[in-house]
Amino acid sequence: MAVCSASPKHWRTELVDWPTLEHAYGRADDIPELLAQLSPDPHAPVWHALWSRLYHQYTVYSASYAALPYLADAAAAWAPAARATPLILAGAIVGARGGETDPATVERLLSLALETLAAPVPGRPEFIYMLQTALAFQGDTLWGNDGLSGLVDGEVQGLCPACGQFMLFAVDDDRLTVTPGDCAPGPNVKQVPVEPAPLEDMEGAGRWMHETATQGGQPELARWIQHLFGTSKCSGCGQEFALPEAVARLRTGPGW
Repeated sequence: MAVCSASPKHWRTELVDWPTLEHAYGRADDIPELLAQLSPDPHAPVWHALWSRLYHQYTVYSASYAALPYLADAAAAWAPAARATPLILAGAIVGARGGETDPATVERLLSLALETLAAPVPGRPEFIYMLQTALAFQGDTLWGNDGLSGLVDGEVQGLCPACGQFMLFAVDDDRLTVTPGDCAPGPNVKQVPVEPAPLEDMEGAGRWMHETATQGGQPELARWIQHLFGTSKCSGCGQEFALPEAVARLRTGPGW
């Protein structure tokens, strides 16, 4: 695929004092050159370079936020099917909440993300990441902050809200089940069923994700989301819990 035709001068990267900013490897004076190479090809080497500098091991930097308007420019310049990569990187930066973001830029990014979700998205992994990205731009601190990415591999982690036991909520036969510890579903692993949330009771982020997945031609993902907002019982203490509470307990605990 062709490299984006917009040049660093067109995007006016010279208005940012990049050498005074930092990324994962030090001074950010190499960022303008990388921004000039932005490509709609998700496998282009520039994306690895930018991810490693701007969102290194879930950490963001001053240069990460300065790059957001340029990622928005790239996304706006490309067709919806080609813009997932800059939006997902921008969503990871915004979702990390390590610094201040420009509300106008975030609003623009949200508009682009919603437009992208309304168009055909290449596959389920990309659709999940785009759901997470849109939620990050909407200020969701749970599902928008890497909370959904586990579904790409068919599992989400959580802690029992009552006893703190670690659990996996794993996809099994097109539904979610709870397995204790870090055990994957299998014939010798105790699996506790998840009762999906009734559609009429779903609201907020869960309702929006379910409706968006359904409208986007992702019925299996919609069923997963309905389970993800359902209830189950802890195999350790036997207490019933809501899955979003267990996910939140893990992600707000010590060391996260």
